[in-house]
Amino acid sequence: MARVNKRIRRQSLHGWWKWAPLVFLVFSMLFFDCWLSTERRLQDFELSRLRKEADAARKDIEKFEAQSAELETLDRLEDMAGLMGLQLPAPGQIERIYYDPVRDVVVPFAYPFSVPRLDEASQASAAVQTPAAVTPAAAIGEGLPEAAVWD
Repeated sequence: MARVNKRIRRQSLHGWWKWAPLVFLVFSMLFFDCWLSTERRLQDFELSRLRKEADAARKDIEKFEAQSAELETLDRLEDMAGLMGLQLPAPGQIERIYYDPVRDVVVPFAYPFSVPRLDEASQASAAVQTPAAVTPAAAIGEGLPEAAVWD
């Protein structure tokens, strides 16, 4: 076989450079397609895992709602109230107290349950500040509007 000239050999070795961008483009498109399909499959796996998790959470919620509905039945609550010694309040046993925003100042000694015991010196100074006309019964009903009184 005849020897190939150095120049021709060099030209044939360097001739592939003009085709390099085309080869690079083809391989990069193949790589991108492979990467895209892999990412899509990974997202599908993640989506199916999340769907299973959501279904399990829905089942748990339905189970807990059924359990809470069972626990909140009136028969069960009445039985438990009887076991705890609770009973229905007698008529007039419940007393409602209403807040009147116009009357913000609390008169001292109007409510004996809200003031701690005082020593003699404090009682003497408090007696000077306390209005004589205010009694606990009058102070409770004093600031109530007429519409707030319930039968």
